[in-house]
Amino acid sequence: MVNQEDFFKQFNCDVIKLKSNRNGEFLSEKLVNNQNSGLLNLTWVNNITGIVNSLEDTSKLKQNNNLLIHVDATQAIGKIKDWKKLNHDIDAYTFSGHKFGALKGVGFSFVKKGLFNFELINGGGQQKFRSGTLNTTGILSLKLALEELNEQQKDYSFLRDSFENKLKSSLGDNIEIIGSSASRNFNTSCILFKDLNVQDLFNVIDMNNFDISFGSACSSGVVSSNKAIVCMGYSEIESKSILRFSFPIKHNLVIEAETKRLIDIIFKYVN
Repeated sequence: MVNQEDFFKQFNCDVIKLKSNRNGEFLSEKLVNNQNSGLLNLTWVNNITGIVNSLEDTSKLKQNNNLLIHVDATQAIGKIKDWKKLNHDIDAYTFSGHKFGALKGVGFSFVKKGLFNFELINGGGQQKFRSGTLNTTGILSLKLALEELNEQQKDYSFLRDSFENKLKSSLGDNIEIIGSSASRNFNTSCILFKDLNVQDLFNVIDMNNFDISFGSACSSGVVSSNKAIVCMGYSEIESKSILRFSFPIKHNLVIEAETKRLIDIIFKYVN
């Protein structure tokens, strides 16, 4: 499999990787007054840490740089307060349906008019940007999921905060909550367990029927250094000692009881 950097180099493109600080905020010094044309690909909400990048700060980069900006908004819908407020200076946004309750394999993008003058998938030409038959059922699922979220939108970070506070009060300096001082989404808790065999803890939690991961859900169960965490200034070893917990949008007494059971399992293992 070709990694992203090698993929772009096939087209004689220079790839600039932007680092971030300890709060997950990306550092844009390499872009300041850069007159070369380019594409900035920004993740609005980091899927590992839940840290939210500012669209307003990102759009300001266009003032001094010859940039197109694409925002990966996969983790935003329903998981941050202002997910419906898009910055119009951004050139394109991409969303994935299964992240907010729609069917898998369907999503949508907002693209500025005139940005593309070619098809993303070449073929019959009956569609505007790509050839192929429309996934009507998937598109309908997007509509229904968005309508439900729009009606039930609320800040449900209290469950995540309660979980983190209880761990912190008991385990103290033995854990670090990644990005706790930054703006985060409602439901992601990324925790560094210091001086602990995270693989064993992961197995214990997994055997008690909880689904958690070492990083993104796409690589659940794979122990490897996490690029996003290392980019924030953590060591390779620290990046392998992180567990990611995600909390559901809908809360009830069962979910609260299961969260308490999860905390008890962690306390029992650590102690």
